[in-house]
Amino acid sequence: MEAIVQQDFNGIDSLTLKTLPQPQSNPMTNLIQVKYNPVLPYDILGEQGTLGQVALPRIIGYGFAGTVVQAGALNTHKVGQRVIGVTPQGSFAQYVVPTIPLYTFVLPESVSLAAGATVIGGADAAWLFWQTSGIQSGDSAVILGASGGVGTYLVQLLTRAGVQVHILASKRSAAFIKTNFKQTTVYEEATAIPRQAMDYLFDLTSNIPLVTQLETVLKPGGQLLVAGLPDYTAHRADIRVQFSNHPLAPTSYQQILALLQNGDLKAYIDTTYSYQDIQIAQHHVLSAAKRGRTLVQFA
Repeated sequence: MEAIVQQDFNGIDSLTLKTLPQPQSNPMTNLIQVKYNPVLPYDILGEQGTLGQVALPRIIGYGFAGTVVQAGALNTHKVGQRVIGVTPQGSFAQYVVPTIPLYTFVLPESVSLAAGATVIGGADAAWLFWQTSGIQSGDSAVILGASGGVGTYLVQLLTRAGVQVHILASKRSAAFIKTNFKQTTVYEEATAIPRQAMDYLFDLTSNIPLVTQLETVLKPGGQLLVAGLPDYTAHRADIRVQFSNHPLAPTSYQQILALLQNGDLKAYIDTTYSYQDIQIAQHHVLSAAKRGRTLVQFA
């Protein structure tokens, strides 16, 4: 099989396409033919060594969407089922054998494989952000990074929960946000957001200068939630900072998929690249205005 392999910590342009032996399943696991992978900033950081040293070489990624081609006799999946899931052994390959069957989920018929691929590292991260925040209907919140793979889901979840959603958008992303999220208030300049008027600030950008500047929009006692800044310290003594990073329960994924099935959540897909163009895909994630999640497709 073909797989995308990281051999060093020199970043995107050092990734290589290699032919590797196809993994073998056992009675507890499934062999899955991968169709899509989400291209996540987390993976790019790992390729740069920012997340610490890991054993190399390794197949990159952890999220996948595909079809079960061999089902283990001791689990509940069946050949032909369309599934999404995670695998710590790397997911950017034509075939994977996830070693945690509880985190392989069957897609509802009305949810495409491409849409399902946006759940891993996208809807699940937004769900965690929302559920751990304690935010309530009627509260006000500003989102930084609302047009990306996590942000598009977070906007929808907060809006459904009755939150007054405000978004700081770049000029490149403002039209997309205004077109797709009409119930929100969109600002193109940070200085336009009212000071000490918001209950919550959700940061998906990890842009420290911007986050520091936007602390001023929070009310006294307000809460700042950061997705990628675990060591961030607030410059104001009267606000709280929260960083959450832990797995969701399998039931949460089932709830997300049910919302997608019912049309209560929508998957936004920016661009889909061939797996052979992984370097182009990752550079796109870093440089282009976001319109949802970028995917890589295996034929």
